Amino acid sequence: MGNVPTSIQDQILVLTPVFTGSLSFLSSSALIYSILFVSNLKLKSPKRRILFGFCCFNMMLSLALLSSSFASPQDSSLYAIGNQTSCDIQGLFNYIGSTGSFLYTLALSIFYVAVVILNMKDHEFAKKVEIACHVIICGYALSTGIFLLAHQYFNVVKYGCWINASPAECLTDDDVECQRGGKDADQYQVLFAMVPFSISYVATFNNMILVTCKVRLQKKKSDRWRMRRSSLPRQDTQHGSNGRFTLFTHKLASNHSSLNSMNKKPGKKNNKTIVDQFIQTNNNQFSTKSRSGTSNDPLSFNLHKVRDQIRRESYSHDEMKKSVLRSSISAKSAVSGAIDIESQEVLPVSSSLRSRPSSVPKEEDNDEDSKEEDSIVASHSICYLGSFILCYIFPIIGARLDHEIFVIELLSKIFFPLYGFLFILMYSRPYANDLCKQDPSLSRIKAFFIVLLRSGGDDDGVAGTGSTRNAEALFVNNDPSGIDVPRLTEDERTKRQEKIRASYRRTSVGLSTDAIAKRAILAAQQAKADMENESSSSSDSDESSASDDSSCK
Repeated sequence: MGNVPTSIQDQILVLTPVFTGSLSFLSSSALIYSILFVSNLKLKSPKRRILFGFCCFNMMLSLALLSSSFASPQDSSLYAIGNQTSCDIQGLFNYIGSTGSFLYTLALSIFYVAVVILNMKDHEFAKKVEIACHVIICGYALSTGIFLLAHQYFNVVKYGCWINASPAECLTDDDVECQRGGKDADQYQVLFAMVPFSISYVATFNNMILVTCKVRLQKKKSDRWRMRRSSLPRQDTQHGSNGRFTLFTHKLASNHSSLNSMNKKPGKKNNKTIVDQFIQTNNNQFSTKSRSGTSNDPLSFNLHKVRDQIRRESYSHDEMKKSVLRSSISAKSAVSGAIDIESQEVLPVSSSLRSRPSSVPKEEDNDEDSKEEDSIVASHSICYLGSFILCYIFPIIGARLDHEIFVIELLSKIFFPLYGFLFILMYSRPYANDLCKQDPSLSRIKAFFIVLLRSGGDDDGVAGTGSTRNAEALFVNNDPSGIDVPRLTEDERTKRQEKIRASYRRTSVGLSTDAIAKRAILAAQQAKADMENESSSSSDSDESSASDDSSCK
């Protein structure tokens, strides 16, 4: 056989893109239908709009490739049954589809760079970058395609129609005159097709490498932070807290106990007056900077001043950021001295509490999750780059060869028409894997079809939620496919929310300080009323004693 294709090889090379191109055409059309008519998100996110544009151009490319040599004029190639008009349409679809496909691939890689590396939000990307991407891609592909069509540059090549002159011998023989196109057809092919493709190919490859390196760098930083955190000494290992928060909770407990002591009646040993408890005195002049509201009425409390004073005495803003907020305290993980607002009691030091909050994962679990996330991102980037290289490397090699090699041509006819299908497969793969984790009975193939046909190729989240994966939107109650994915009912969701709110009310630091301030006001008012009652009773007793003395006289 040698390097010259035989008739059997010609038949294989003609029929192969019919099957591979049909697969890409069906996947792109199904995804377009799912995005427009089935999914909830539709075209509300930049990533969805870029994916939609890619699918539109890939449908044109797949339609041109699956028609193969059938659209060529009769007797021009094997299985040619078309005419010059069908050849022009095939060449136009082939050029516009291929140009738009790899340019939208570049746009998607730019989106990943903007989100991962530049920390750009969806609305910022849509305003600053996305509009320019759509205008440049659609404008360039359509304008150059119409120019080539108007100047009759779409003509027959060996397996279809592409940028060429007719007859092809006019490009190499000066004595032969070109009937369609011109002798500069090769220059237009390089300028309009090869140059933008090369730029997109290199830029997409570099963008995905940058995203992968950024993820790995973030993982290394998080690993160093966890190592430093694990090396810090812990004074309260039983309850999983540090010394600063323990000191803070004991101070809250002491403040609470001092407030309870105010309700006791004066006159007993070691009892302080209400002024000693709440107001700082200076030669019987009350300062407006104390917890009292004004200097005229020391028992008139200002809620904001009381709250600010308690917070200043308890902890500083920086310490709260470093310790309290990172602890994510729950009711079951609170240390000794935590205040129960509902029961108005302080949990004793010897309370039986869990050593680690249920809402805070263990550091070992965090390490495993981080490693798993890093491996997922790395594998996704590798698969994305692998599919991109696999589909375009063989046509590039074949174009650089002086003679035709059957194996290279066959691989080109297999993988290049499959680019749309592989692109959608790599795009939807993480969401299909998440679906399989939620329901282990699902196969990966079935999960992929569910994501493709029912959620627009991704998580179908609500617009504006960023990367949050909302798998609940994939399903309805009456699922015709028979897939049973566990979901929370409205009653269960309401009960869980109430439980979370109750847990937060028990141990929230902000609510605790507000409660202390309010209880201090109530205690002061009660003490003031008691003092007034005692003073009135003492005055009555003085008057009665005076009347008795006068009667005796």
